[in-house]
Amino acid sequence: FESLPPRYDRNQVSLRNLVSVSVYTCLMLLAIDLGNTNLTIGLYEGETLVHHWRLATEDARMPDEYGLQLLGLLTHADKTPADLTGICLASVVPPLTTRIAQACREYLKREPLIVDAGVRTGIRIRYDDPKAVGADRVADAVAVHALYGGPACVVDFGTATTFNAVTMVEGMVSRFRAELGKEMKVIATGGLAETVAKETNVIDVIAPWLTLDGLRIIWEMNQTR
Repeated sequence: FESLPPRYDRNQVSLRNLVSVSVYTCLMLLAIDLGNTNLTIGLYEGETLVHHWRLATEDARMPDEYGLQLLGLLTHADKTPADLTGICLASVVPPLTTRIAQACREYLKREPLIVDAGVRTGIRIRYDDPKAVGADRVADAVAVHALYGGPACVVDFGTATTFNAVTMVEGMVSRFRAELGKEMKVIATGGLAETVAKETNVIDVIAPWLTLDGLRIIWEMNQTR
Protein backbone atom coordinates (compact mmCIF):
# COMPACT_ATOMS: atom_id res chain seq x y z
CA PHE A 1 0.00 0.00 0.00
CA GLU A 2 1.14 3.56 -0.63
CA SER A 3 -0.20 6.78 0.85
CA LEU A 4 -1.58 9.36 -1.53
CA PRO A 5 -0.87 13.08 -1.09
CA PRO A 6 -2.43 14.06 2.24
CA ARG A 7 -6.11 14.79 2.01
CA TYR A 8 -6.55 13.41 5.48
CA ASP A 9 -4.18 14.54 8.26
CA ARG A 10 -3.18 11.53 10.35
CA ASN A 11 -2.50 13.91 13.24
CA GLN A 12 -6.04 15.26 13.11
CA VAL A 13 -8.25 12.22 12.71
CA SER A 14 -11.55 14.03 12.85
CA LEU A 15 -14.12 15.60 10.60
CA ARG A 16 -13.25 19.19 11.39
CA ASN A 17 -11.47 19.60 8.02
CA LEU A 18 -14.24 17.74 6.19
CA VAL A 19 -17.55 18.81 7.67
CA SER A 20 -18.71 21.16 10.37
CA VAL A 21 -18.03 20.36 14.00
CA SER A 22 -21.75 20.47 14.75
CA VAL A 23 -22.39 17.62 12.30
CA TYR A 24 -19.42 15.64 13.61
CA THR A 25 -20.48 15.77 17.23
CA CYS A 26 -23.76 14.04 16.37
CA LEU A 27 -22.15 11.34 14.21
CA MET A 28 -23.55 7.88 14.93
CA LEU A 29 -21.95 5.39 12.56
CA LEU A 30 -22.49 1.65 12.25
CA ALA A 31 -19.33 -0.04 10.90
CA ILE A 32 -19.73 -3.60 9.58
CA ASP A 33 -16.84 -5.93 8.72
CA LEU A 34 -18.18 -9.06 7.01
CA GLY A 35 -15.59 -11.84 6.95
CA ASN A 36 -15.69 -15.51 6.07
CA THR A 37 -15.87 -16.55 9.73
CA ASN A 38 -16.96 -13.50 11.71
CA LEU A 39 -19.34 -10.60 11.28
CA THR A 40 -17.77 -7.79 13.30
CA ILE A 41 -19.90 -4.73 14.02
CA GLY A 42 -19.08 -1.48 15.76
CA LEU A 43 -21.17 1.52 16.77
CA TYR A 44 -19.34 4.85 16.84
CA GLU A 45 -20.33 8.08 18.52
CA GLY A 46 -17.98 10.56 16.91
CA GLU A 47 -14.52 8.97 17.00
CA THR A 48 -15.37 6.73 19.96
CA LEU A 49 -16.24 3.06 19.53
CA VAL A 50 -19.00 2.74 22.12
CA HIS A 51 -20.25 -0.76 21.30
CA HIS A 52 -18.79 -3.68 19.40
CA TRP A 53 -19.93 -7.20 18.63
CA ARG A 54 -18.42 -10.32 17.00
CA LEU A 55 -20.97 -12.70 15.47
CA ALA A 56 -20.67 -15.83 13.37
CA THR A 57 -21.00 -15.41 9.62
CA GLU A 58 -23.94 -17.55 8.48
CA ASP A 59 -24.05 -18.22 4.75
CA ALA A 60 -27.66 -19.38 4.84
CA ARG A 61 -29.00 -16.35 6.69
CA MET A 62 -31.42 -14.21 4.70
CA PRO A 63 -31.70 -10.39 4.60
CA ASP A 64 -34.64 -10.39 7.02
CA GLU A 65 -32.63 -12.39 9.54
CA TYR A 66 -29.65 -10.06 9.27
CA GLY A 67 -31.97 -7.07 9.53
CA LEU A 68 -33.58 -8.33 12.71
CA GLN A 69 -30.15 -9.11 14.12
CA LEU A 70 -28.91 -5.58 13.43
CA LEU A 71 -32.04 -4.11 14.98
CA GLY A 72 -31.50 -6.26 18.05
CA LEU A 73 -27.93 -4.99 18.44
CA LEU A 74 -29.09 -1.38 18.20
CA THR A 75 -31.74 -2.08 20.82
CA HIS A 76 -29.06 -3.62 23.04
CA ALA A 77 -27.14 -0.34 22.67
CA ASP A 78 -30.31 1.62 23.52
CA LYS A 79 -30.40 3.12 20.02
CA THR A 80 -32.82 3.11 17.09
CA PRO A 81 -32.26 3.33 13.32
CA ALA A 82 -33.24 6.99 13.51
CA ASP A 83 -30.13 7.63 15.62
CA LEU A 84 -27.80 6.48 12.84
CA THR A 85 -25.96 8.98 10.67
CA GLY A 86 -24.58 6.34 8.34
CA ILE A 87 -23.36 2.79 7.76
CA CYS A 88 -20.04 1.64 6.29
CA LEU A 89 -19.62 -1.95 5.12
CA ALA A 90 -16.52 -3.95 4.21
CA SER A 91 -17.09 -7.46 2.93
CA VAL A 92 -14.95 -10.33 1.63
CA VAL A 93 -18.03 -12.53 1.13
CA PRO A 94 -19.68 -11.23 -2.09
CA PRO A 95 -22.78 -13.47 -1.87
CA LEU A 96 -23.61 -11.99 1.53
CA THR A 97 -22.76 -8.38 0.70
CA THR A 98 -26.06 -7.79 -1.06
CA ARG A 99 -28.01 -9.41 1.80
CA ILE A 100 -26.39 -7.21 4.43
CA ALA A 101 -26.88 -4.12 2.26
CA GLN A 102 -30.55 -5.02 1.77
CA ALA A 103 -30.95 -5.53 5.53
CA CYS A 104 -29.46 -2.08 6.13
CA ARG A 105 -31.82 -0.45 3.66
CA GLU A 106 -35.00 -2.21 4.78
CA TYR A 107 -34.47 -2.40 8.54
CA LEU A 108 -32.11 0.47 9.37
CA LYS A 109 -33.36 2.81 6.63
CA ARG A 110 -29.83 3.72 5.56
CA GLU A 111 -27.93 3.06 2.33
CA PRO A 112 -24.57 1.60 3.37
CA LEU A 113 -21.30 2.88 1.97
CA ILE A 114 -19.70 -0.31 0.62
CA VAL A 115 -15.90 -0.24 0.45
CA ASP A 116 -14.92 -1.08 -3.12
CA ALA A 117 -12.79 0.26 -5.95
CA GLY A 118 -14.89 3.40 -6.34
CA VAL A 119 -14.61 4.56 -2.72
CA ARG A 120 -12.12 7.20 -1.63
CA THR A 121 -9.53 5.78 0.78
CA GLY A 122 -6.49 8.05 0.55
CA ILE A 123 -4.15 5.15 -0.24
CA ARG A 124 -2.86 3.61 -3.46
CA ILE A 125 -2.93 -0.17 -3.70
CA ARG A 126 0.25 -1.30 -5.47
CA TYR A 127 -1.03 -4.67 -6.62
CA ASP A 128 -1.35 -5.85 -10.21
CA ASP A 129 -5.05 -6.33 -9.50
CA PRO A 130 -6.15 -3.90 -6.75
CA LYS A 131 -9.61 -5.51 -6.71
CA ALA A 132 -8.01 -8.70 -5.38
CA VAL A 133 -7.18 -6.97 -2.10
CA GLY A 134 -9.88 -7.56 0.52
CA ALA A 135 -11.88 -4.58 1.72
CA ASP A 136 -10.90 -5.41 5.30
CA ARG A 137 -7.20 -5.10 4.43
CA VAL A 138 -7.88 -1.75 2.77
CA ALA A 139 -9.67 -0.55 5.91
CA ASP A 140 -6.75 -1.73 8.06
CA ALA A 141 -4.28 0.21 5.90
CA VAL A 142 -6.39 3.35 6.06
CA ALA A 143 -6.62 3.16 9.85
CA VAL A 144 -2.89 2.56 10.28
CA HIS A 145 -1.97 5.46 8.01
CA ALA A 146 -4.34 7.84 9.76
CA LEU A 147 -3.82 6.75 13.37
CA TYR A 148 -0.21 5.53 13.56
CA GLY A 149 1.62 6.56 10.42
CA GLY A 150 4.18 4.54 8.54
CA PRO A 151 6.11 2.51 7.88
CA ALA A 152 4.00 -0.16 9.54
CA CYS A 153 3.26 -3.86 9.44
CA VAL A 154 -0.22 -5.14 10.34
CA VAL A 155 -0.60 -8.67 11.67
CA ASP A 156 -4.21 -9.88 11.75
CA PHE A 157 -4.73 -12.54 14.40
CA GLY A 158 -8.14 -13.86 13.43
CA THR A 159 -10.09 -16.37 15.43
CA ALA A 160 -8.51 -19.24 13.48
CA THR A 161 -4.95 -18.28 14.49
CA THR A 162 -3.04 -20.91 16.47
CA PHE A 163 -0.09 -20.34 18.74
CA ASN A 164 2.34 -22.21 16.50
CA ALA A 165 2.02 -19.18 14.20
CA VAL A 166 3.85 -16.92 16.69
CA THR A 167 7.33 -17.99 15.59
CA MET A 168 6.38 -17.51 11.97
CA VAL A 169 5.05 -14.03 12.73
CA GLU A 170 8.29 -13.09 14.46
CA GLY A 171 10.24 -14.26 11.40
CA MET A 172 8.01 -12.30 9.02
CA VAL A 173 8.26 -9.16 11.15
CA SER A 174 12.04 -9.45 11.14
CA ARG A 175 12.10 -9.63 7.35
CA PHE A 176 9.68 -6.71 6.99
CA ARG A 177 11.79 -4.64 9.37
CA ALA A 178 14.90 -5.36 7.33
CA GLU A 179 13.02 -4.05 4.29
CA LEU A 180 11.21 -1.06 5.81
CA GLY A 181 13.63 0.01 8.54
CA LYS A 182 13.95 -0.22 12.30
CA GLU A 183 11.32 2.48 12.81
CA MET A 184 8.60 0.20 11.39
CA LYS A 185 5.66 -0.21 13.76
CA VAL A 186 4.06 -3.63 14.24
CA ILE A 187 0.31 -3.45 14.83
CA ALA A 188 -1.68 -6.48 15.92
CA THR A 189 -5.38 -6.69 15.20
CA GLY A 190 -8.11 -9.33 15.12
CA GLY A 191 -9.97 -11.36 17.68
CA LEU A 192 -6.86 -12.95 19.18
CA ALA A 193 -4.58 -9.89 19.01
CA GLU A 194 -4.38 -9.32 22.76
CA THR A 195 -3.89 -13.01 23.55
CA VAL A 196 -1.17 -13.67 20.97
CA ALA A 197 0.64 -10.39 21.73
CA LYS A 198 1.36 -11.74 25.21
CA GLU A 199 3.47 -14.50 23.64
CA THR A 200 5.86 -12.26 21.71
CA ASN A 201 7.70 -8.96 22.10
CA VAL A 202 7.53 -7.87 18.46
CA ILE A 203 4.11 -6.20 18.78
CA ASP A 204 4.16 -2.41 19.24
CA VAL A 205 0.44 -1.65 19.17
CA ILE A 206 -2.59 -3.82 19.94
CA ALA A 207 -5.61 -2.59 17.98
CA PRO A 208 -8.29 -5.32 17.98
CA TRP A 209 -10.84 -3.09 16.26
CA LEU A 210 -8.51 -1.64 13.61
CA THR A 211 -10.76 -2.58 10.68
CA LEU A 212 -13.74 -0.84 12.25
CA ASP A 213 -11.63 2.28 12.82
CA GLY A 214 -10.66 2.18 9.16
CA LEU A 215 -14.29 1.95 8.11
CA ARG A 216 -15.12 4.99 10.24
CA ILE A 217 -12.33 6.98 8.62
CA ILE A 218 -13.31 5.87 5.10
CA TRP A 219 -16.91 6.88 5.75
CA GLU A 220 -15.79 10.33 6.93
CA MET A 221 -13.55 10.83 3.89
CA ASN A 222 -16.37 10.05 1.48
CA GLN A 223 -18.74 12.59 3.01
CA THR A 224 -16.88 15.38 1.17
CA ARG A 225 -18.28 14.28 -2.19
